[in-house]
Amino acid sequence: MIVCTTMELLTEYLGIETALRLVEALGGCDIVVPKRQAGATWERLVRAVGEEEAQRMTEIFGGEKLYIPLDRAGEIEAQREWVLRQRASGATIDEIAAGAVFQVRRSSRWVRRVLAAADEMARQMDQRQLELPWVKRKG
Repeated sequence: MIVCTTMELLTEYLGIETALRLVEALGGCDIVVPKRQAGATWERLVRAVGEEEAQRMTEIFGGEKLYIPLDRAGEIEAQREWVLRQRASGATIDEIAAGAVFQVRRSSRWVRRVLAAADEMARQMDQRQLELPWVKRKG
């Protein structure tokens, strides 16, 4: 895994095991660590790392916005291992390829970029419509 600043911070304060569990469960997300033990984000943290570690996170990072990084290298390795297990069980290459439907995790940042680009494209389309000669403009 490529280590980023957030990962270093999480590892320093919470330990490598907790940091890796966060990446596995919430990788690619921006989260605001709750200040108290309530709400949807609190529940997500408890499911990801357990109540004791979630409580530590609220004490250390309460109120802070954290980006939990993705583990692209880990995901690729897991996919590679799946292919090798399928082959070892006797599956043909075509059977493996047909069954190899992997979920690609995307970050919330990526989703925001896609939505922003779509909004911009829609604005440009609207502007082009206004420039058509047969469209009557008010005024």
